[in-house]
Amino acid sequence: LALHKGVAPQTGKRIGVETADPRSFNKFEDLYEAFKKQHEFIVRKQLWYHRLIDGVHAQYWRAPLTSSMAPGCLENGCDVVAGGQPYNLIANVQDRALIDTADSLTAIKHLVFEERRLTMTELLDALDSDFAGNRGQEIQAMCLAAPKYGNDVDGADEMVRDVGKFSARVITSEKSLYGGHHTLHRTGLSWHYWMGKGVGALPQGRNAGEALNDGSMSPMRGADKLGPTAVIKSALKADFKEAGLSVLNQKFSASLVQSQES
Repeated sequence: LALHKGVAPQTGKRIGVETADPRSFNKFEDLYEAFKKQHEFIVRKQLWYHRLIDGVHAQYWRAPLTSSMAPGCLENGCDVVAGGQPYNLIANVQDRALIDTADSLTAIKHLVFEERRLTMTELLDALDSDFAGNRGQEIQAMCLAAPKYGNDVDGADEMVRDVGKFSARVITSEKSLYGGHHTLHRTGLSWHYWMGKGVGALPQGRNAGEALNDGSMSPMRGADKLGPTAVIKSALKADFKEAGLSVLNQKFSASLVQSQES
């Protein structure tokens, strides 16, 4: 949205606020501010829907097993869905795809504003064509080679931390239907598959419609090049302490665990 003045590139519909044409940005901070405006607008709208849905759930839906184990519900004689506990379990919000967002911002900062290997127009043309043609593929290769979270690169890891903490500040600044502030649970599951279908090509090098990064703290598939220790170091720098839980997935070749010794 920040790269398209609030218009969703997959549908052509304006769903965000109108921010400046990114081709006019003279420094990375201009783009980052546009991103923050879009993010805050969308998140606050989503939180309004969240509270609307919670109100309907409170009327028609009950979770007896969870309520029997959640502190406060038995004492209050009230289901967890209806606000039976002071820190309500269903007031949790997910702000997934932080890694994709941060890697994309890092790539733009690196390629357009620091090394000046691309103009913003060249990057936007490549994204809007889904990296089509020889030039599009050249630009995609540059995007894929840009610094990525998961490799113990301070700039990339700090971008993840900054985006995550900004997002958390917006979400936790609003109160849930039950009076307490919204909280964060950054889970894994399969969200990245179906949500990726609605997201256009990204400056991190990902094609339109492809799955986003799996798990909230996992590097993008294939982006981590230096092994699991570097990934752990990146995750520690990214912090994510503002979330009640986060998910970091790591995959290892089966050949590594074929024997008792390995």
